[in-house]
Amino acid sequence: MLIKNLFRYWTYQVFSPGTVLREKYESFKALLEYDKAAHEFLATLEDILLYPGKM
Repeated sequence: MLIKNLFRYWTYQVFSPGTVLREKYESFKALLEYDKAAHEFLATLEDILLYPGKM
């Protein structure tokens, strides 16, 4: 499996260099969205714990 992924990576690098960069960028954007959602959930939990009568 590792060889297959390595071959795929180098093939994309040689024949379509923008593809690997685009995949990394899209993965990073998804990671940022998950991070934002996690922060929003933590803020909600903090509100519930600090201000129990508010909710």
